[in-house]
Amino acid sequence: MSYPPQPGQDPNNPYAQQPQGQQPGYGYPQQQQPAAPGYGYPQDQQQAAAPGYGYPQQNLSPYGGYEQGYPMHAGYGVPSEMPGPVKTVRIMNFVLGGLAIVGTIALIVIAALFNDAVNDPSLATDPDASAVADLGTGVFIFLALLTAANAVYCFLCAVKAKTGGNGWRIATIVLGALSVLGGVFSLPTGVVNIALGTLIIVFMCKAEAKAWYNRPRY
Repeated sequence: MSYPPQPGQDPNNPYAQQPQGQQPGYGYPQQQQPAAPGYGYPQDQQQAAAPGYGYPQQNLSPYGGYEQGYPMHAGYGVPSEMPGPVKTVRIMNFVLGGLAIVGTIALIVIAALFNDAVNDPSLATDPDASAVADLGTGVFIFLALLTAANAVYCFLCAVKAKTGGNGWRIATIVLGALSVLGGVFSLPTGVVNIALGTLIIVFMCKAEAKAWYNRPRY
């Protein structure tokens, strides 16, 4: 004798209680499972996601901190372009180089005048005056050569400010010291050299300048 199935046991009854271990019938809500986040939804922030195409990556610096695209250097971010103090010093070096060229031309003219005095017939009978004129010619030629070398030095420091290493930063500081020293011996016209040389030394000792000249080059 067969008995009709109980309401909770009828497999065709959509309201029948499903036994444990069986899949729920059609039309019943399933238990929500944690699904992977869909497109456009934020993922778990604890999971490190790879950056999308075209976006800069962040590299952890051995010195601490993050810097986009570059490692940190000595506690300061590596500058992507020339800092303001370095740009200013570069302009000053070009100005000092231009002034040195003008000074070289002036010294050459003075040396030529002394040379004409040596060859002046009126001084032929005065050996002392001729000797002084001859000495003056040699001194001014030497100063002209020294000033021309200083002009080359200034232009090299200005050009190397873009690509040079820390050695050129030190060379620029030495140039500033020489400008101050030369200005002292050429007062009162040397005030400009003293001012520019002092500013060069101060700006080259700034942290931005150190980071720029010590930046890694690839």
